Amino acid sequence: MALGRSSKVTAELAVTTRTGLSRFTFPASDHANVLFKVSGSANGVSHSSFRVTGNDEISGQVTSGQFCGTGTNYTLYFTARFNRPFSSVGGWNGPVVTPGAKSCAGTACGAFASFDAETNRVVLMKVGISFVSAGNATRNLDVEDPGWSLSTVESVARKKWNALLGRARIGGGTRSDERTFYSALYHSLLHPNVVSDTNGQYAGSDGRVHRSTSHTAYANFSEWDIYRSEIQLVALLAPHQAGDMVQSLVNDAQQGAGYRSGPSSEATPPR
Repeated sequence: MALGRSSKVTAELAVTTRTGLSRFTFPASDHANVLFKVSGSANGVSHSSFRVTGNDEISGQVTSGQFCGTGTNYTLYFTARFNRPFSSVGGWNGPVVTPGAKSCAGTACGAFASFDAETNRVVLMKVGISFVSAGNATRNLDVEDPGWSLSTVESVARKKWNALLGRARIGGGTRSDERTFYSALYHSLLHPNVVSDTNGQYAGSDGRVHRSTSHTAYANFSEWDIYRSEIQLVALLAPHQAGDMVQSLVNDAQQGAGYRSGPSSEATPPR
């Protein structure tokens, strides 16, 4: 669980593979806001949108990419759901802010949901993501995190990471050395990451939607680096996942993009 404070707002976060759960504690206010910077990508955005889909739910998407001039794009979809209805919503497109707006489509869209936190200062929000569709983002949310327990999501994630990191045992050195080792090991296992949905669908490097029933699809491979040592480390600690990663690269080649686009390009999720 990560804790952060900004303008006296506390944010507590926990995640599953395809979802995140947040608990915001606001100062007492009748106008507490959660902002969605949909178009906030470091590599530029060619399209963004959001749509209010209920009195407690917002969906959207953003298209970005072009990492290192690869000529490829990806679209990330999301569904955000709150534990209580918002009191008002709105959005912006570039510098133009429109209170009450329930949708936006452009290159610089964003949304906000407002809550009355005068007496109930806590707002819970969970978000599901997908590289296939907003419907799949919602489905991932329903399957992976049907409840509202931050401690449960945190506990499950902590146990999974401890089990994986615990496959490497070290001895000697100081407590600080041990912390450095396991921090580095944790960072080395963050990517490649899962890009297929709970129903097996994933966006292929050919721009089409595929479904896998035999393996999990991975993306974000730094191919000119990881062959030296990282893939061997992954194969030792997580052989099943390593097999899925290699199959993902085979699928990428079969789909015709090779090393030029899609899941096999460094830091570039599939379109």
